[in-house]
Amino acid sequence: MRQHTKTMLMKCLVLAAAVQGKTAAFAPPNMPMFPFRPSPAVDRRSDTMHVYKSCDRVVSVRNSVSNLKAASVEKDRDSAKNRPKGTPDVFVINSTNDLIDFLSKDDRLCIIKFHAKWCKSCQKFGLRYEKLASVYADILDPKVKSRVLDEGKVRFAEVEFSANAKMCRALGIKRLPYVHFYRGAEGRLAEFAAGPSKFNLVVDKLNELLSLSQEQIDFNIMMEDGENLGKYLVTELKKEHWDEALADADGKVQHTKAEL
Repeated sequence: MRQHTKTMLMKCLVLAAAVQGKTAAFAPPNMPMFPFRPSPAVDRRSDTMHVYKSCDRVVSVRNSVSNLKAASVEKDRDSAKNRPKGTPDVFVINSTNDLIDFLSKDDRLCIIKFHAKWCKSCQKFGLRYEKLASVYADILDPKVKSRVLDEGKVRFAEVEFSANAKMCRALGIKRLPYVHFYRGAEGRLAEFAAGPSKFNLVVDKLNELLSLSQEQIDFNIMMEDGENLGKYLVTELKKEHWDEALADADGKVQHTKAEL
């Protein structure tokens, strides 16, 4: 035991020495060396500066990505200012047929908001949703609702939970407000609950889906389907084991009764 502890301590010393560039000084003759061995003449200051520069590059890349996203959002907001004055088209879904008609109209990205009139969070969420629609949705003529003044990148809809409780439950809606993202034959791309304080999640997901290539979308759908299949299998296995346990317990009870 003592020899094992000593060996472990020596390995720790070798690891520490490797970081400092002094592997050869600590390595015992019978211990295999690391596949990588820094040069003994490493300048620690230059190595530290290299780490700092690498970190700076990572931060720079992340900032560039964030700036690109922010620029994209800002560009959409600027373009919204130049849009004709009108009413953002937010389609009201009141039946399964309405849902099917809405989703099958064209291949643009679709977002559906699930809300309830009695839900205060839904009301605050709805104000932000309406504002988002003014940037991305179709703009309708206030006088002639069927006339589209400017076509948007995204189609918007909403479902009131109380009036469509059966459909909402069939769609798995358990929390409000809730959003679904769809696109044509690709079906549902994403879904999640998001209160008014987390509305940025909706905006981020919308911009992400707008920027994805078809290959990325197909990959994400495949991964989500695999995850759902895994959850289903786990649920079924648990159910099967539970049924077996109940059957076994019932058999033991019957056996005990017979003995009595």
